[in-house]
Order: sequence, then C-alpha cells, then structure tokens
Amino acid sequence: MSEASISQIHHWSENCTRSHQACSARQEAISKAGVKSPTRLIDLHGSQAKTWNIIITTGTPTRYKYVALSHRWTRTVPKLERKVFDQFQAGQPDNMLPMDYQHVISLCRALSIRYLWVDSLCILQDSVEDFHCEAATMVDVYMGALFTMSICWPSESGGLPIRDPSTMIPKLLLPATNGSGREEVALVYNEDEWRDCVSKAPINRRGWVFQERVLSSRILYLAKEQFYWECDDMRACEVYPDGMPPSNSDSRVNVADEALSNDTLNDIWDKIVEDYTLGSLTFQKDKLVALSGVARQVASMSGDKYVAGLWKSRLILDLLWYVDDTRYPDLESGKRQSDCNAPSWSWASKVHPVRMALSFKTLMHHSSAREVISFAKSFAKPLARIEDASVLSSGPDEFGDISSASISLRCLMFFVDIPEPGENSSIGFRRVHHTSSHVDSGSLVSQPLGQGQPKSDQSTMHFMAGENRVVLDGPFEKSLPTFFIPLTYTGEERRADNTEIHGLIIQSLQQAGQPHGGICEKEEFRRIGMVSIYQYSELFPDDDDYFLLRVLILNTFLQLIPTHQPKAGTKHIGGGASDEMSKREEQQLVFESRLRTAIQAVRAGKSRVDTEDYLDARWSSIRLV
Repeated sequence: MSEASISQIHHWSENCTRSHQACSARQEAISKAGVKSPTRLIDLHGSQAKTWNIIITTGTPTRYKYVALSHRWTRTVPKLERKVFDQFQAGQPDNMLPMDYQHVISLCRALSIRYLWVDSLCILQDSVEDFHCEAATMVDVYMGALFTMSICWPSESGGLPIRDPSTMIPKLLLPATNGSGREEVALVYNEDEWRDCVSKAPINRRGWVFQERVLSSRILYLAKEQFYWECDDMRACEVYPDGMPPSNSDSRVNVADEALSNDTLNDIWDKIVEDYTLGSLTFQKDKLVALSGVARQVASMSGDKYVAGLWKSRLILDLLWYVDDTRYPDLESGKRQSDCNAPSWSWASKVHPVRMALSFKTLMHHSSAREVISFAKSFAKPLARIEDASVLSSGPDEFGDISSASISLRCLMFFVDIPEPGENSSIGFRRVHHTSSHVDSGSLVSQPLGQGQPKSDQSTMHFMAGENRVVLDGPFEKSLPTFFIPLTYTGEERRADNTEIHGLIIQSLQQAGQPHGGICEKEEFRRIGMVSIYQYSELFPDDDDYFLLRVLILNTFLQLIPTHQPKAGTKHIGGGASDEMSKREEQQLVFESRLRTAIQAVRAGKSRVDTEDYLDARWSSIRLV
C-alpha cells in the first residue's frame, strides 16, 4: 500500500469530518440517537503489532473508534465459535487469517485505526441466539463506525486486488487540430465508472451489503484499480480525489437525515425495497433480517409501525407490489418461493426483485390533501379497508424474523377464473346483466392478442397486457376459489374512463364450501398476484370495450356496498358513536358510506360506456396470510 494512497484516505476522512455539511448533520443525528459500540471488536493493538484479539465492549463506557468491514463470505472465512472463543480473546497471530483479512488489518494499522468489526469474527457463528441479538444491532455497528471498508472484487491471490497505479489514469491520443501533426494527450472520463467499478461489483450484489451501504456514514471501496470514497457529500477516487464528475449512477439513500419528512421517508422506502430485492441472499430466510437495521432506522425517524416489510400507515399502497423478472434474468422463475416466513402479501415472500405499482412520489405530486390515499382531495382513493394487521416475531427483534403475520381486510371480492399454464392466458370475470341477473363471463388477458388491439366477442373481453398489468407470481391451485380484490383507484372525479384500478389476485386456503375448522372467524386467503387496470384512453379512441371492465367494476361496488340508514334514536353514522354498535363497526359503516359516495361521483360523470351491468362478486371481511 503506497504512502500516497494512505495519505489520500486520511484526507478524505478528515475533510469529511471537518467540512461536509450533510456528513456533519448525520454525525449529529447519530450522537443524539445514542449509538452504542458493537458488542465485540477486534483489537489490532498498533502499527507494529503482528497479533490481534477479540474484546468484549458490553458494559464499558468507552466509545471505541473502529472501522467495519463489508466482504463476501467464502469457504476460508474464519469464524468465531464457542470452542475457539477463549483462544480468540487471548490473541492470535495475523498469519492465521486469510490474506484479505490480513491486508485489511495492515491498512487499518497504517491509518492508525486500532479497532475493527468483522461479522464472521464478532458474531458467534454457532449460536442462533447470538446471531439474532447481534443482527438487531446493525444500526449501531455501521452508523457508529468511522467508515466501512468494502472489498469490491475477489482476487486470485485471496487478498486484496493488486493495484497498478499506472493504469488508473485513462489516456487517449488525439491528433492535434492545428494541422501540425502533433498528438496531444487528453483525459477521458467514463461517466459509468462508478456503476461499473462500484455499484456492479460482486460485493454490492449481496442482499446483506445493501443494508451496510445505507447505514454506513462513509464507505471506502477497495476496488480493482483504485480506492473509491463515498459519503453524504461526495464521491471521489484516487484519479478524482476532490470529487468525481457527475455520473449516471444513483446515489445511496440517507435514512439518518433528521430533516427528512415522513413523505420523503415513504418515497425512500419504495426505492429501498426495489433496490434491496435486486440483491441475492445465501439463505432466503434472512430476507427480513438482512434489512432489519434499515427498517429500524426508518421506524425511529417516522414513528410508523413495521409490518413484515410494509408500513401500517400505508398498507393499502404497500400491498401493491409485483415481481419483476426482467430486473434479474439469472433467476429461474418469478413463482419461485422464498423460505422466509414472510406472509404471501409481503414482498419478502419472493426471491425475485419487485417493483411498487404506485409511486409514493407521484401520488404526493397529484394530491392536494395531506394524505396520499384518502377520500379527501387525494389522487388515490381506497377501495378496501384494513381492519387489522398483526405480526408475531420469532425472536426479540420486531424488525427481524417472524413466525406468522396476517391482515384483516374489508373488500369487494370478484370471482375470477384463471387458466392452467399453457392455456389461453386470460383471467375471466363473470358479468351479471342487471335486467336478468344472468351471469356471463369475460376476461382480462395477460398477453396481447391479434394486432395488439383489444377485442371482444359475446362471452370474452380481452385487454392488452401492455396497458393492463397482470402478474401472477404465487403458487396457483386450479381447484381453489380465486378472486380479484381492488385496493385503490386513481384518476379524475366524474371520469370513469380515466380511472386506474389496482388490486390483488388472491386464492382461498379452503375448497369451496369447506368449513373453517373453528379456528379463524374469517376465511383465509393468500396472495398469488397483482392486477393494474390503466386509464390510457387516448390509445384506443374508437374502442369502447377497452373501458368496459373498469366501469363494470365500479358498478359492482355500487351494487354490493351496503346502503346504511341512520337507526331511529341514534345519530347519523358520520356524526357520532352509536350505543348499538362497536367502534369498529361504526368505522366500517363510515368507510362504506364514504366509498359509495366517492364512486357515485365518478360514475356520475361522462363515460364512453353506458351500462348498468356489473360483475359477480361479494362484499366481505377476509384475512390475508
């Protein structure tokens, strides 16, 4: 390691501490939060030492200055286990460690850093209890570190990559433009350098590392050709020590900024979920645990309640995610299930990357009300009501592993028919003719048909997947009852044609007519997919069938939502509590009344389709598991 490189790292760290405004704000927030030292640290002793040992910090008032290590696990990773704990406390020579560990220790000593935190040596690897206890402290570990060292790329030698300074500066010979024939050297900058050398490095494809990057105050990336530095104020490298030119790579989110509003935190969470699910995990059961530190920090900032990867204040929106196989083509199937105990309605139940169907930022932009989903002046309005959400943790950490979780939901359930794989890729809705109550069938297909235009016949309606998203990403049993439950709609009032409807495909856990067994008062369902019915009316100016499905859905709400009349001797449901109903029942009646009013306002406007027909459905309370 050259003296110039050591000096540069010193400069980055000191400059960040002394003059970076955003970084100073983060450190102030960390101090207020009372971040604690890790339970265990590796004592490197000093610049001339050749040995190290494990120390226990619990109960000591000392605030240790340490660096954390982010690395990929291999078969040669040394592990702290109970049988060697006493030996590691007593001290071990550096050369008993693999070369990459030795190189990191040497770098720490050259930087006059005495303490190091490494997961494999600071967490008991043969104790499930210790793993869960320490996993709950990741906010403290990474936020409290001076910076995190990240080994970006593996080396054939087993140590850090051998760096050749002469290759660091890109050069290109260009003919002189003055006609002299002289050639001049020009510096050429690759605007994708950060993405290619850091973001796409093997280390940053790991699910656990996503959390480490988000929580760390500063990160020193040990890359192939040079060192890279990232903090809240700057990205730099040895070629551009005072800051790299703007690039196409997104910056990491900062969940420690006290200035963040709850709206911003909500917007950040959408990005967190989408970016985190791009990473891979050796053990899928760690899906929630590996993000628990970030979730804990967001909860402390927002005051919201965490619900198996979702948030209580925005559950209706958070349920609207879908698997996006195109973002990770190496994985085999979007229907592949995780061995995480997450419920079917949580994105954590899937192995593949996911996307959120509705952007929180977009909803805030279009809403004149404080809430993004409500019956007020919000752009999005609810079509279902969350009655309750419960999560039972499997350990002491409410942000980690769970043993069970469920959501109680009051919603409209549309009977749908889903074909077997290989059949016509369509979802069939049963149309009810309002004059005769005769049930017909229709469908919303998941693949384009014909010339890319929707088309219909007497029994089937087809809609392009390009304008209506249908994603079936859960295990499907043909013999079990299947339903579509709308959760929200967006769009203009008095314009049914411009309404977007978003909801879930769910499947009963019982055969039709099968008793519940007396354990659960509500029928239980699992999520198997998501549907978005979009409003792009300008694409089909001459085809009224394109708008028919959403009109039928809205008609069904008006047909089946109970109409409530104030009881004699009681106040109106919107004016106060009734002596004859519980608070929950009153809330339910208020919701149903406001929902009916909102949909009536939409249907009262102009529409390309004029029909009073509706779809076969039922208004019910269910439990999603």
